[in-house]
Amino acid sequence: MEKEPTKTDPATVTLAPYHPDTPVFRYTHARYLDRMGVIDQKVGELVAQLSEDGLLEDTFIFYFGDHGGVLPRAKVTLRERTPCSTGGPGAGEMATSRGCRSGIAR
Repeated sequence: MEKEPTKTDPATVTLAPYHPDTPVFRYTHARYLDRMGVIDQKVGELVAQLSEDGLLEDTFIFYFGDHGGVLPRAKVTLRERTPCSTGGPGAGEMATSRGCRSGIAR
């Protein structure tokens, strides 16, 4: 695998106990975190534009991630750590969670 530089240092990532602690996995997870940073920036730009246009207080925003692509246990269940953000009229500040849960009964 050819490595592109990452903003996140692979040596500093926190891995789940079920993830392999290998250089390749650390690099893959660091790239995933970098990509999440890009979408965070894009959502921030959208929120800023809505605010500037006077539309933020009348807008509901929902963003859900896709469970982390090729990571172990990825896309298996909504009970896993799924990045999501929600906000809207009367909801106050954007609420962000890395542990959104499914509304599906077990």
